[in-house]
Amino acid sequence: MLRTLRASDYNAPYVFVPDTLWKHQITLDAVGETKLIIPDSVFPKAKVSFFAELNFLNSNNESRRATEYLSWDYHDKKLTTKIEGDTLKIKYR
Repeated sequence: MLRTLRASDYNAPYVFVPDTLWKHQITLDAVGETKLIIPDSVFPKAKVSFFAELNFLNSNNESRRATEYLSWDYHDKKLTTKIEGDTLKIKYR
């Protein structure tokens, strides 16, 4: 789930910035890595600080939770994610 912290530098006369930018649920691949692509359409035409709240649940009902603080600038769209082993890496350039 992606949740908005603050928004500024609006790039349109009227910009709606929801408190929850995106919510998505996927099944993790049993073998190899699971890729999650966040569509750029979920981000408003503004500069937004947000956090990604990630919840993982395995077949033994063991839960792991991670939170990552990120930012989005409408003019610079370079957000990448990578899973290494049991780690999800998100990069903003």
